[in-house]
Amino acid sequence: MGLTYTYRDLGKSSLDDLNHLYAINAIRLYLESRDPDLHWTSERALLRGQLRVKGKVSLHRPDGIATFTEGLTVAIEAELSTKKPFDLAEILLELLRGEDYLHEKGEFGVSMAHTMSRWAQSPYEQIWYFAPKTIRTQLRRARAKLIADEVIREEEAECVYIYWYPLATTEDELTLERQEDDEALGLDSGNP
Repeated sequence: MGLTYTYRDLGKSSLDDLNHLYAINAIRLYLESRDPDLHWTSERALLRGQLRVKGKVSLHRPDGIATFTEGLTVAIEAELSTKKPFDLAEILLELLRGEDYLHEKGEFGVSMAHTMSRWAQSPYEQIWYFAPKTIRTQLRRARAKLIADEVIREEEAECVYIYWYPLATTEDELTLERQEDDEALGLDSGNP
């Protein structure tokens, strides 16, 4: 089709990869139905032009970036499989704190990077995870542990939203989805 992306042969992709691609596209279409002027940047577009250097760690890239008409920039993650708690925490920190965190981690190690990057901020104002129930639980545990261990501030934790996948579509489901995440953060979900 003349696209500048590296060709990916879907016929050689695993079922997990195909399910993940399906989820990303379902999320994108859902978000675009709510904001038709939304600008979507795919992970492939984010990776275009980046060279992988052997031995050099690269910053975690989200599955997509949604930039809404009012200017809000959101990292989108379709999280369909479990990850080790440490790996999940590191991804969260890279999404929250960006290149500064990655640099500090490479220079001084994980523990020092937690402290040194405390006020760093990635280009994303929010991070939205879409996940099935068991993965949502894992994500909330990781977020809660980062707060309890004083690695992230409450303000940072409140920038991480965890939504249902398959997507909540009815008003009842959307209400339950909001309540579920508010309760996990210890927020009063009775307020609009």
